[in-house]
Amino acid sequence: MYNRLRVRNNLCLIICLSAETYLAAGQYEKSLEQARLAIAASSEIRDRWCLPRIHTICGRILQSLGEIDAAEANLRMAVDIAAAQSAKGAQLQAASSLGRLWLGQGKPQQAREMLAPVYCWFTEGFETRDLKMAKVLLDELSA
Repeated sequence: MYNRLRVRNNLCLIICLSAETYLAAGQYEKSLEQARLAIAASSEIRDRWCLPRIHTICGRILQSLGEIDAAEANLRMAVDIAAAQSAKGAQLQAASSLGRLWLGQGKPQQAREMLAPVYCWFTEGFETRDLKMAKVLLDELSA
């Protein structure tokens, strides 16, 4: 069916964007449903490139729902998958989300040790939202 609709190549991203939209609207259950659908679609069509983003959003949703252990597991998975794919942007986003979670848990040193090497990999683009947010977080972690 996905091939007939000509969306197969972007299906996981489309579903992930839906999950992000629901999260931004505070509709956590719908957001989680979409994130899980994106993970299932990724497995079904063997599309792995979007997995770090999917697991990052899933972790953020679970954190919003107060499911901290599940949130941390998803964020760790996002960091690991992004690192394995050499997807530095996705790794930075996942590491920033995980760092925020750890900061909230009173683990600033652990968060800094994980985020700093990812941030330091970048040599340009420091005006981008992701790098600005990572820098703010690193500054908070150093305080």
